[in-house]
Amino acid sequence: MRPMNFDTASNAKFLQDQLFFLDIPLAAARYMRKLVNFAGNINIRSQGGLALPAELWYMILEEMEEEAERNPPRFCFAKATIVPSLSSPTETILRCVRHEFDLQVPGRSDLEYALAGNLRNPASIAHFEYFLQNATPEVAAKINEASDKVLAKLEDEYEPIHESIAKIPKLNKLSSLGNVFYILQAQDAPQEKKSGLYYDIDVPDVIARIDRGSCWVCSGRFIGCIGGRCAGLAMEMFGFDREQLGCGFSLVCPLCVGIDLSDDHLDSLHRQERIGESDEEIEQRIKARLSELGYN
Repeated sequence: MRPMNFDTASNAKFLQDQLFFLDIPLAAARYMRKLVNFAGNINIRSQGGLALPAELWYMILEEMEEEAERNPPRFCFAKATIVPSLSSPTETILRCVRHEFDLQVPGRSDLEYALAGNLRNPASIAHFEYFLQNATPEVAAKINEASDKVLAKLEDEYEPIHESIAKIPKLNKLSSLGNVFYILQAQDAPQEKKSGLYYDIDVPDVIARIDRGSCWVCSGRFIGCIGGRCAGLAMEMFGFDREQLGCGFSLVCPLCVGIDLSDDHLDSLHRQERIGESDEEIEQRIKARLSELGYN
């Protein structure tokens, strides 16, 4: 995922139907600072009519921003639309409305499915990531219709994968009080000054930030043995059979870490099996990816 910038925030066509990540505490603190900068303490009052001095507002907001940056982000899904701004042509204001997938387990009010952490195979990953960019009921219905046809043809030996999902759950718009946020994206904002809105989300991002690391392939271990008798159904569904490597070789998880890195890691393990030397470069890439996802 990548932080929103002025060019992407100003492109209405780019924003249309796409799902974003919104870091709620950071976004709220950034926007409150903009309001104080714009209006001072004149129009910001308590329900009792009390207005704090601007200096006190700045102290409060500085602490809010520092705490939001110091603590782990608290992400939700959101859709964004451009709000006409009269203040400056070099600023874009986005109205972000929180969205939430219906993940309730039927008959169990105390349980919810993982969202991306239960995706079955590379095809379901591709479908889900396509939906993240085109989050409409029509796209979901088309994906789910194709998934139903596949599930109907499964043989009994693949029944365990019914616990995983390839269908898109219902996406609900939460427009009530507390679920609508405003983001200001300035053209001259420093690159490190993040607004709290992120785009270009993929499946590992969703597993890390929404599913809290829940992954049916590796059970949150990030790696799994694919050699000898260790390769289970999960790895087989991602195209790894028992004959590819000898027992004892552990592959980085294709679901929660990423298919691209998993494929490169598999090539590296084949070389390691032949020549007996480990690949330090791929190990560093794995560490970097896990760090990007917030695991270490």
